[in-house]
Amino acid sequence: MMKMNLRALVGRVVLASDEAIPLARTFLAIGFGIAAALLVGQSAARGGVIAHTVGSPVFAVVDTHIFAAPTDVFPSLFPNHFPTRLQHGPGYDHEFADGLAITGYQDKELFTIAEFMDPSAVHFGFVVVPNSSAPSGSTFDFNSGPIIPNNILSIAVRGDVFLNGVLFEQNAFGLNLTPASGFDGRSHFIVDLYENSAFAPPGLGSLVGDYEYRVTMRDVDGNGFDLTANFKVVPEPIALTQFGLLGASVLAHCAWRRRRPMALTEIRR
Repeated sequence: MMKMNLRALVGRVVLASDEAIPLARTFLAIGFGIAAALLVGQSAARGGVIAHTVGSPVFAVVDTHIFAAPTDVFPSLFPNHFPTRLQHGPGYDHEFADGLAITGYQDKELFTIAEFMDPSAVHFGFVVVPNSSAPSGSTFDFNSGPIIPNNILSIAVRGDVFLNGVLFEQNAFGLNLTPASGFDGRSHFIVDLYENSAFAPPGLGSLVGDYEYRVTMRDVDGNGFDLTANFKVVPEPIALTQFGLLGASVLAHCAWRRRRPMALTEIRR
């Protein structure tokens, strides 16, 4: 299979997004091929995720997931993208689901405090693909097929996190889905956003409650999607909390932990 080194490319994407929003915490894999599934209508829901169409985008958000996993899980989910980019496809509309299947992480909307504690996190993942309005063009995988064209890129992905309707973390997520060099566009982007206890606001009384990711996606013409992803964090079973493994010490950990500078090998925040 044809290979392409993605390390430098992903590093540039993350660094560029950090310049725009220093608190960005995202993972991104970029694809170059044909997408097979479309988002139909003005809004669509899957589990705890709702996508509302804004304007007339030529791309769709598909294969959405909410799951708990370590913060560095992203590369292990997508062997066709890491450690080097392999020529692959079609089937991008279920690439995130395939990654969860091979790693064993499962979709759900109810999580324990332990699953929300760093270095674990609750992830919101999805795939961005061309829709029925998308043009054809060249990609890394083939010479002609449906693409997300360079002339509507970058797509800005931004987002905040709310707990019980109150802001938990502002500007939690931010990256730019960028044009393809040497091709007419891209076939798909894989995006993974995560949140955990490390970014709790000072003085928070409890991590338990109803959380919501509020994410916007806009291309250069202002078209895109508004996305929400909802999940709950619940108390630990008594068998765990009675030994003092969680509780007040959890929030103390949140209060003193400082944000680390981003390393290219880490590709986070």
